[in-house]
Amino acid sequence: MKKTVHIGEFIIAKNPAILITNGLGSCIALALYDKKNKSGGLLHFLLPDSSLSVDVSNPAKFADMGIDQLVYQLIENGSNINNLCAKIIGGANMFSQLPRHALKPIGERNIAAAHLNLERQGIPIISEDVGADYGRSIEFHLDTGIVIVKSYKMGKLQL
Repeated sequence: MKKTVHIGEFIIAKNPAILITNGLGSCIALALYDKKNKSGGLLHFLLPDSSLSVDVSNPAKFADMGIDQLVYQLIENGSNINNLCAKIIGGANMFSQLPRHALKPIGERNIAAAHLNLERQGIPIISEDVGADYGRSIEFHLDTGIVIVKSYKMGKLQL
């Protein structure tokens, strides 16, 4: 059964589910997988840090709060944090032709936030397809933990 994760959302599920998200630009799709019980979750976050917003009513929009919520929900549903591993996808610089400002592009900041927050949780990143200047869509297969990344520019990649 396929379940779609929209921007600013996460879903947890067990095998045989396939979690999908489309249209990743500077956003990050974070797939957490527990191979022991073939369960996992997919987070599609928009911003690196909740301090960037006055409205934090939706934790899944932010790397810091979204990752915490996703990990908490997986543990509540039977996962052990020591069994979790991560794959991150996205963080593109979709507007590379525009002049750079003092801050790093949001995609780069999202990638760094994913790394920082996963390290803080002690969850290893086992693969990633991040950066560059093109969008991506993904399928996260909970029977195997495989993430299939699709893009117009690069075709299909398996993580």
